[in-house]
Amino acid sequence: MTIKVFRKYETPEQCKSIIRDIPNLWVASGVRLRTEVHDTYEQLSRYSYLKHKDFTKEFDSELRKTFGDEVWDGLIASNVLHLDIGDKLNRITHWEHTKNPFSFFSLSLTDNQKIMVNDEEYTLNSGDAIWFKHLGGTHEIKEVKKPNTWIVTVLGDYLLDGI
Repeated sequence: MTIKVFRKYETPEQCKSIIRDIPNLWVASGVRLRTEVHDTYEQLSRYSYLKHKDFTKEFDSELRKTFGDEVWDGLIASNVLHLDIGDKLNRITHWEHTKNPFSFFSLSLTDNQKIMVNDEEYTLNSGDAIWFKHLGGTHEIKEVKKPNTWIVTVLGDYLLDGI
């Protein structure tokens, strides 16, 4: 799995602007919760989110400025992921044995956010981003001690070739 961290991908001021403009988030509940063991209710994740299809035009424009037209037009999916104190995103294992031609590219909107990718912890601050090509790996966010907000995108690998 390829993993790359981009320090200062965006300015903290732009991240604050994005947070200010986030439309209402959905709270994950019931079947919307990710689980450690797929299709069971062991160790449920807890988070709030907003799917790309629900972005307002203004919010979509704000993110287009951040990611650029080529990336934003080539998205497979994107979400706002918000974790309140005590929330978590369980270890995602269902990609572990697949070879999908896509990558996750996530922008940290607040400081000191931690994400585990293939059991290695990465700490990102406001404006930092992480890219990981999801060829047979895992990722998770342990229970957070302060609110965390991310822009999570799923991109075709061709969009990140050469970076």
